[in-house]
Amino acid sequence: MRNDTAAERGLHVRGIRRRAHHIWRVHAVDLAPCARPGSANGARVGFPWLGCNARVSERILPGAARPATVYLVGAGPGDPGLLTVRARTLLDACDAVVHDALVAPELIALLGARPRPPEIHFVGKRGGDDASASQEAINQVLVSLARAGKSVVRLKGGDPFVFGRGSEEAQVLAQAGIAFEVVPGVTAGIAGPAYAGIPVTHRGMATAVTFVTGHEDPTKPSAQTDWPALARSGSTIVLYMGLRRLPTIVRALVSGGLSPDTPAACIQWATTARQQTVA
Repeated sequence: MRNDTAAERGLHVRGIRRRAHHIWRVHAVDLAPCARPGSANGARVGFPWLGCNARVSERILPGAARPATVYLVGAGPGDPGLLTVRARTLLDACDAVVHDALVAPELIALLGARPRPPEIHFVGKRGGDDASASQEAINQVLVSLARAGKSVVRLKGGDPFVFGRGSEEAQVLAQAGIAFEVVPGVTAGIAGPAYAGIPVTHRGMATAVTFVTGHEDPTKPSAQTDWPALARSGSTIVLYMGLRRLPTIVRALVSGGLSPDTPAACIQWATTARQQTVA
């Protein structure tokens, strides 16, 4: 009989044997010249893209959800089984959850089964829906809950830093002096094609992959996406939020040099029981 320690025991997830890793403490690292040692409540670390020093949560014990801290958590693309271990641990321990419309309903239902359910705040957005929460209102909810001393999970579909405005919310939290932690999630741009049997890279066929939004901020003076450059890149192009502008995007890619015969697929409700693929 093996006498593995808790840190050595494997986790069986969907038939894949993984090693369990216990992270006992995360220290500040020199990410920028302005980084300096942290206090007892969290490390002060410089992030150039934040424009200031951010107080990043310091993980003292495995699974600890610290008070007055916001966790920017990726919920994955839809299948609850793709939630990360760290995300589930925080959902089991936090005081409040602020979630968007893309989070699997099954995950939200599980929160109600906790002995002490967390506060649930729905801040979903849908394009063109006037009832959608504004980003400013979402920011205020996060700041208010953290200032009230609560541990807050900001639960986002996919990954918080892949077209999820996680970096914008991190900026707001940093400017407000609130500790935060980023918990990456499985993004739909990889998982959706995988569940449809489409690898985004394949040796000898696709050596690069590009994630691009099909819905740029309409208030910008001009579009940032260089569609002709993407057409010539030879990479797999994964388009997020592009259904409404799909005809315009296709014309831009073809006029930029992409062959009209290029294989393509459109995936809806990725990784869920409702997933549909047109190819």
